[in-house]
Amino acid sequence: MTTLVYLSNTCKERVAEVDLSKMASSDLIRTILKEYQKNSYLNATNAKKLYVKIGEHLTLLDKLDNLTNADEIVYSDVIAPQNAAEFERKNGIVYFFHSSEKPHLNYPHVHARYGEDTISISLRDFTVIGSFSSKKKQKEAVEYVKNKQNLTRLKAEWNRIMEASY
Repeated sequence: MTTLVYLSNTCKERVAEVDLSKMASSDLIRTILKEYQKNSYLNATNAKKLYVKIGEHLTLLDKLDNLTNADEIVYSDVIAPQNAAEFERKNGIVYFFHSSEKPHLNYPHVHARYGEDTISISLRDFTVIGSFSSKKKQKEAVEYVKNKQNLTRLKAEWNRIMEASY
């Protein structure tokens, strides 16, 4: 059995145990990604983020021909590990801050990612920089930020991160 692991800036979680020998080798990568999605990791869509751990070595999954000795398969959703702070995940959307964005000190905002798309949403006037390919999900992200309770928490977190980064 091989363990599927999800890795982000804030967590490392065991997702599932799978028997790779029972998966079709011709479609293995897509089958593994579907297994992550089936277990609520909806953003696990990019095969270039899949790594295989054999012993102490971590290698991109698509660089290996044989996975029979795989201890773990890791989906790495790490965002700029030196400066990203994930705030929340909701309905497949990840909300996070970049603590090293000092040039943006006068533009408090939160980043939101859905699949491969990332946007910035102003905490002042809710303007959006960038776009999601799904307009419905982009609207959902903006509504999340506009929610009074979320906005209060986001502004407090923004202030905490900015103060800590100086």
